[in-house]
Amino acid sequence: MLRKVPAQVALVLVSHSAIALAQEAPVVIAEQPAGVAVAVQKPPSQPQTASAPNAGANVPTLQHAPPAIANTGDDFVLHAALTHSELVRAAVLSYRVESVATKEIMFQRSSADDYVAVVPESDLRGETLQYWITLQLVDGSTVAVFDSEKSPHRVQIVPTATDLNEQALLARVGGRRNVFAATGEYVDFGHSEATATSSAGNTQTQSIRDRYYRLEAAYTYRPLRLVSEFTLRVGLVRGNSPVSTQATDAAGNAVANPYDVGLNYVAPTVRFRLADIVYADGTLLTSVTQDGYSTGAGGALLLGDPYGTNLTLGFETIQVFGTRLYTRTDIAVHPRVRITPIIEVTNMPHASNFGVRLLGETTVRVAPGVRIGVRGGYQARKFDSGGASFGALFAYEL
Repeated sequence: MLRKVPAQVALVLVSHSAIALAQEAPVVIAEQPAGVAVAVQKPPSQPQTASAPNAGANVPTLQHAPPAIANTGDDFVLHAALTHSELVRAAVLSYRVESVATKEIMFQRSSADDYVAVVPESDLRGETLQYWITLQLVDGSTVAVFDSEKSPHRVQIVPTATDLNEQALLARVGGRRNVFAATGEYVDFGHSEATATSSAGNTQTQSIRDRYYRLEAAYTYRPLRLVSEFTLRVGLVRGNSPVSTQATDAAGNAVANPYDVGLNYVAPTVRFRLADIVYADGTLLTSVTQDGYSTGAGGALLLGDPYGTNLTLGFETIQVFGTRLYTRTDIAVHPRVRITPIIEVTNMPHASNFGVRLLGETTVRVAPGVRIGVRGGYQARKFDSGGASFGALFAYEL
């Protein structure tokens, strides 16, 4: 129990308590029953010492937001902020894609007052882009500021819709982008009336066999993107046609085979993908006919699956030689078998009247990348005369 002390003694005790506080020794002053105050004081906390200056405060740093994805078809652009650039000779972005050798790109100052490194979209071929960043200092040392070659940052490469469509179509054709094909066809329109005019102006009319054959070789490459296919065809046509011609030459001598017609041609074709089920073909033709050099053009609209069931509406025309309008429907009755009904209206080769052709074609995939087919039908330029046609095709894809 505390004892009552005089006020002078309390003052002395308070002074002593201040000294005790400085020495971290608490002093207790309690209130006496007569009302003398006694206080309890805790020692003050130790004042915090100021931290020493950071020895690495002048070390340059490079800060950026590491992205998680990159889009194919677009450049991969990395923005960064660089401190103490006066100490840096070069900021280097090192990267690799899949098994491709490591490449390096320097950060460049941009107009936005930051630094930019750009990986070209042509290098974004794979599933993952891996990168790390180092600084080459003016003193010759190298500082790793973001990840390392052994533990790089990984960015997922996301394909675009065009890439996904290309991958799907490439899978449809078994990864085969190149196609070599050869076709042959014999066409007989029956008998047609032909009129020949001699150099003296005399005419003669006779019934001739209206027929021809066609041989063609083609090469197709499949980019399977906006340009879906590119095809180059080379071919020839030989036959007889009810065409007005000279029965005799200038000297009055009879012309051998005055109804013979012929065509040698080269035809490049480009197929454009307009939508998932809409494709358009454009064709240019250069040719040599029995009358000399001539040009032509063609086009087609394909609706449906180009490697399955589809409908094609098209035309082709060549100066002097004639024009044809056609429609064909490819029907995939089996993964290996396709049946194609064809309707064609044409005045080829070099006829004055149009005829109608009704054809059927069947192609079969007999081995991976190998297709064979046959074609047959009937055509006529007039109702009371017509003839048969038949042909074959062979294609090899790789």
